[in-house]
Amino acid sequence: MQEFFYSAVPEEMRTTGIALYSSVFGVGSFLSTLMVYLVECFTSSEHGKGNWFSDYVSEARLDKYYWLLAICIFRNTIPNLALPEPETEL
Repeated sequence: MQEFFYSAVPEEMRTTGIALYSSVFGVGSFLSTLMVYLVECFTSSEHGKGNWFSDYVSEARLDKYYWLLAICIFRNTIPNLALPEPETEL
């Protein structure tokens, strides 16, 4: 994608395109951190033990976290599959 901004985008828009491209990673990191924080809050017990992100591998339930990620991805994919845009001929 970064190569696209250097090769196909006009010179005046390159810095804006690169900035937008880079900001997507920042927003993604913020949302990922927020999701991990919320999962940790909702799955921890009163004493702070038993959440999905444990320090010990035998106690961690990362499989449930990855199932949650898969469900979120599937939920976001459904509208794209159900409502495709009509093809237009140029």
